[in-house]
Amino acid sequence: MNKKELTQKLMDIDENLKAFGNLDTLIQDVSSKKQIMDTLIAQLQAQKVNIDAIPVKKQEIDNLMVEIKSLKESIVEQQNLTEEAKTTIDTLKDETEKIHDLSLDQLGVISNEKLSNSFDKVKNDLRDDNKKWFRWLFGTSVVLLLAVIGVVIWQVEQRDTIFEISFLVKLALTSPIIFFEFFVNREYSRSKKLIEEYEFKASIARSFEAYKEIIEDLFADQPGVEYQTKLNFILESIGQLYSSPMKNIKDNNIKGDNFEKKMMPIMSDIKNIISDAVGVLPKNKINL
Repeated sequence: MNKKELTQKLMDIDENLKAFGNLDTLIQDVSSKKQIMDTLIAQLQAQKVNIDAIPVKKQEIDNLMVEIKSLKESIVEQQNLTEEAKTTIDTLKDETEKIHDLSLDQLGVISNEKLSNSFDKVKNDLRDDNKKWFRWLFGTSVVLLLAVIGVVIWQVEQRDTIFEISFLVKLALTSPIIFFEFFVNREYSRSKKLIEEYEFKASIARSFEAYKEIIEDLFADQPGVEYQTKLNFILESIGQLYSSPMKNIKDNNIKGDNFEKKMMPIMSDIKNIISDAVGVLPKNKINL
């Protein structure tokens, strides 16, 4: 190689070096690039770890999906069971309400029947008492009749008439029997009226439920005055059941009480006549 060619080569090398620039700068760039490459390699290695963990994560996600699916099926099953339980509870509630209504109806019938039986028992006891008072009334009436006949015979044997004062005096001797007759007759009438009252109460007690249902059906769709009419009927029936028999008899016997009050002056006049007769007898020397 001649000198000229060598010079030319040197010049080419120099040109190439100039094209690359400053060598120190190039070295620095290479070093910087190397650090960047190391950083990228480290990041790639870290990403590789994460990439290697992806199958494990995928398996965990698959397991979670299986569990979620199982829980979803369990929730659906629980919802179905809840719906069935709700249906069963509603059915039991309806049956319970029916049983409750039936129990109330039967309770009303049973309680009214028991009340009616208690009224019948009292009525039977009163009938026994009524028979007893009737025997006393019959016996007292017979005794009073015999006493009056005896007084009449006594008066006739003394050759007196029944229009004389002595007859009234003798007749006054029968006043205890008369008052006892009055007492027995009053007790007999009272027991008879009590029997009628308890028969009436027993009839109401037995028929109360049936009549109540009829009234409720009749006035079910009629508010206002009609409803008040139904309510008044039911309340009046209950009042008849639990009212005092003696009070009813007293209310029903107002006219009878007024009659007794009217008779009191007449009885007083008879008493005064007898008292006057007793005062006159010694003067007329009436022998008894």
